[in-house]
Amino acid sequence: MAAVFPLRERNENVTTKATLGDASVDSSGSPGATRRVANLAHHCGEYADEIVEHLLEREKTLHRDSSYLVKQDDVTERMRIILVDWLVDVHLKFKLHPETFFLAVDYVDRYLMVARGARSTLQLVGVCAMLLAAKHEEIWPPEVRECIYISANTYTREEILATERSIAAALNFRLCTPTPYPFMSRVLDCVDATEDVRNLAAYCLDIAALDYGSLQYLPSRIGFASVLIANVVTINNKRQSNALPALSLSSSDDSWEEAWPRDAAFYAKTDADQMETIAECARGILRFAATINSPNSRYHAVRRKFSSDRWGEVALRYLLPDTI
Repeated sequence: MAAVFPLRERNENVTTKATLGDASVDSSGSPGATRRVANLAHHCGEYADEIVEHLLEREKTLHRDSSYLVKQDDVTERMRIILVDWLVDVHLKFKLHPETFFLAVDYVDRYLMVARGARSTLQLVGVCAMLLAAKHEEIWPPEVRECIYISANTYTREEILATERSIAAALNFRLCTPTPYPFMSRVLDCVDATEDVRNLAAYCLDIAALDYGSLQYLPSRIGFASVLIANVVTINNKRQSNALPALSLSSSDDSWEEAWPRDAAFYAKTDADQMETIAECARGILRFAATINSPNSRYHAVRRKFSSDRWGEVALRYLLPDTI
C-alpha cells in the first residue's frame, strides 16, 4: 500500500500535484484527475480506481472492535493515547513514512483486541508494532538495536523479537490492511489540493489516530473526514479574511458542495448517507482535538510535529474549530 497514493513528503523530488492534461469531465463522468496524472508512474493511474474499490471492500472485512478496552484489565484509553502519542515521536525519530505509523497503530489496536495487554509491556507492543509495520512498508526499516535504544533500554532483543512474533501470530499474519492514510491521500491528489489543505488533513488524521473513539468508523471515513475538516478550515480562513460568514455544513446543500466538491465525491465514491457519517466522524475528531490541544494537555507530539516548517506550521497558523 505504500506506493499507491503518495503525498508530497514521500519523495521531496516528486511533485504530486499534477497539472498534466485536461481536467474537464469525460464521457464516463470522471472529473479527469486520473487522466491528469496518467504520465506519472508513482500515481498508478491505470489501476488507481481499482485499488480504491479493493480497499473499500477490504476494510469491511477487517473487524475493529471499538470497545475492546472494556475487556482489558490493565490498559486504559488514556494509556493508549500516551502510547500512540509516543509512536508519533518514534516514527519521526526513525524518519519513517506516514503509512508505517498508521499501520503500526492498526497493529496495536487489532493485537489488543485479541490479547491481554499489560501496563509494563504496552510500550513493548507499540515499538514492536512499529518495527513490524516498518518491515512491511520501508526500504530500510529500523534495526532491533534502534528499537531497544528508543525504548530507553527497557526491553531486551529477545523480548522484542518474541513480541514481534506474538503480534504477527495474533493478527494471523494479516499485515496488509487498509488504513485511513491512502484514502486521504487519494482524495487530496484527485482534487489537486493546496499544500495547506494537505498538511491540515494530515494533522487531523494524526489526531484521529490518538482518538480511541475513531475506531467506530471505517478507515475510509476517517481519511475522508480529515480532508473535509481541512477544506472547511481553509475555506473559513479565506471567508474570515474577506469578512464573510463562516461555512456551516448544516446550513445548505451549497455548503456541502463547497466543502466536499464534485471531484472529491466522485473519487471517494461517497453518497449523501455516507457524507453524514463522514461529517459525524469529523466532528468527533474536532472534539478530541480540542482536548489534546488544550493548555492542560500532556499530549504534545502531534501539535509539535505540525508546528514545524516541514508541515507548514499549520498547527500554529490555523485554529481548528469546535465543530463543522
